[in-house]
Amino acid sequence: ALIILTIALSLAFIIGSQFARSLILLSNQMKIAPQKGFSERVKIATRDEVEDLANSFNHLQDEILAAQEKQRDLQAKLRERNRELKELYEKQKDIALVLQESLLPKIARSIDHLLIGFDFQSATEAALVGRDFFDFIEISEKKFGIAIGDVSGKGIEAATLATTVRNTLRAFSYEYLSPAEIIEKTNKIAIAETQPSTFVTLFFGIFDVETHELTYAIAGHWPPLIYHTLDKRFTELEIGGLPIGISPTAKYLNHVIKLPDGSIIVLYTDGVIESRLAGELFGVARLRQVIEKNFDLPPTDLSRAIINEAKIFGGGKLFDDAAVLVVRVI
Repeated sequence: ALIILTIALSLAFIIGSQFARSLILLSNQMKIAPQKGFSERVKIATRDEVEDLANSFNHLQDEILAAQEKQRDLQAKLRERNRELKELYEKQKDIALVLQESLLPKIARSIDHLLIGFDFQSATEAALVGRDFFDFIEISEKKFGIAIGDVSGKGIEAATLATTVRNTLRAFSYEYLSPAEIIEKTNKIAIAETQPSTFVTLFFGIFDVETHELTYAIAGHWPPLIYHTLDKRFTELEIGGLPIGISPTAKYLNHVIKLPDGSIIVLYTDGVIESRLAGELFGVARLRQVIEKNFDLPPTDLSRAIINEAKIFGGGKLFDDAAVLVVRVI
């Protein structure tokens, strides 16, 4: 009995030692598997639970390798898609830039009784494909149209809508309609040709050089500031109706103001007054201060000074596109 017990204990020790060595081998190979890229097979032929574990681990390595291959394929597809999107963005940006350039006059103007200047600065390079526009229209020898607008959104869609509104304003201006009638007709056309989520704020006025009267209508845009240089005061303009693109039945009102010699009309988009620092807006009050300080500058220089002051207030940058159009009555 003692001999049998001794043999049994010896066999158990041998088997246990082999089992332990197999486990150690499996453990070591599992530890270095990531370093080998999960490509080295674990080879254990003990016909026991350790071999089963080794086979399971090899199967797991196969699944990891397959997942890595799928990930590489996905990354390659993502890189290709990003490249395609970048190319598409560049093409769209080029198209929108052409549209944007067509929306902004090229040079300042001087006509009978009026000096006109302007400035436009984008918040970012991408914003240059944006939405602000302004225009001045020689309707006749005696009447002169001025407009400024801001389209919601960015890119081609915004630039296209801005182009539509600007060109429509021009077309109807030559029919000698009132500003309110022109805006109403423009609104109907814009609604028919644009997405419901897109809209345009707009100021449009017609100045009569004989009477010095400005007849204007507003579609949700900030009213211009009128500064009278002779007596150093501002005139408040009426705030107008719905932006273009909201309702096909929207109605707009005409307002009339007399502008004697020395009057300055400052039209602007919200990128000017919404420049901000620590949550505080540049605002209309600061805009007035800039005008009072620089009113004797030529219109283009005054326009540039206004945007530069807004940018300085915002810590050297704008948070939105900013456009300013200045008209001086002489």
